[in-house]
Amino acid sequence: MGTVLIGLSGVFFAKKLRSAGFTTLFDPFQQKFGRFMCVLLYIPSVLSEIFYSSTILAALGTTLSVILELDLRVSILISTAVAVLYTLLGGLYSVAYTDVLQLILIFIGLWLCIPFAMTHRAVASITADTSWLGRWDSRLAAVWVDLTLMMALGSPAIQPYVQRVLAARSAREARLFSVFGCFGCLLLAAPPVLIGAIGASTDWNQTALRVPPVNDTDKIAPLVIQYLTPTAVSVVGLGTVSAAVMSSVDSSILGAASVFGRNIYQGILRPKASEVEVVWLVRFSVVIIGACAALVALTSHTIIGLWYLSSELVYVILLPQVVCVLFVRALGFKT
Repeated sequence: MGTVLIGLSGVFFAKKLRSAGFTTLFDPFQQKFGRFMCVLLYIPSVLSEIFYSSTILAALGTTLSVILELDLRVSILISTAVAVLYTLLGGLYSVAYTDVLQLILIFIGLWLCIPFAMTHRAVASITADTSWLGRWDSRLAAVWVDLTLMMALGSPAIQPYVQRVLAARSAREARLFSVFGCFGCLLLAAPPVLIGAIGASTDWNQTALRVPPVNDTDKIAPLVIQYLTPTAVSVVGLGTVSAAVMSSVDSSILGAASVFGRNIYQGILRPKASEVEVVWLVRFSVVIIGACAALVALTSHTIIGLWYLSSELVYVILLPQVVCVLFVRALGFKT
């Protein structure tokens, strides 16, 4: 259901955004409603990107702490420094090219780990052990539907998505990328589901870990890869997990920084600012936003909670405004 909704959102939003010739998500608000509305909506947007980036940094820090046996805080700081550094050096080009490389590594690396992990002697039959599926509670049906809509429909209202749509050569290409991307998400979601099922079906007493990770379920993916696969395979697999989480934090930080430079600084504070000045401000903003995301990741104790908070800000506050400005004729633009 979520994949279908993501595809539909791409069909309706991608062409509209690309055809109008906008450069950021906030251009239509600035053109139609002026400075105040642009600043007002940028606040939940940048908070959402900070929370989302902190989610990714916490996940990457957890992975590195398993791989390198480092303290979690040190791992988060290293992850932040790497993400901020290559985003500063390459900008949108580094984000685009590293995303392509990382997606390829994710696909190959995770699927490489699955057969080795499934055939490990400590892993029971996944079909026999269904505890990883959880239990469906009909009383929470409305909550699950709401969460599905939130996760699926929030993407058109975030700058990293719009950044990629506007980078397409035509509106048709933007729409196709969005549609094919939803199927790519479905394909890439299969290995994590299988890894979670394997982790739930494993007798950890028969592994080198010895102690079941009851209180460390957020580390289940790197633990399965490290302890249930051969050394060479685990190195490749854990590297791909690192690539997977890194592929999102750079675009999130750059997206928030770009909007601040283009719409807030050049569009409102200094309309006569040169392109060089804006570029340097964006770089400075990347550092500040990255530092804020690292601070949240260091002080938070929940990864999934930050993920929900980030999505909720976009879904509740930004998405209705984007729908209105693009599709309500009395408010929006004709394209």
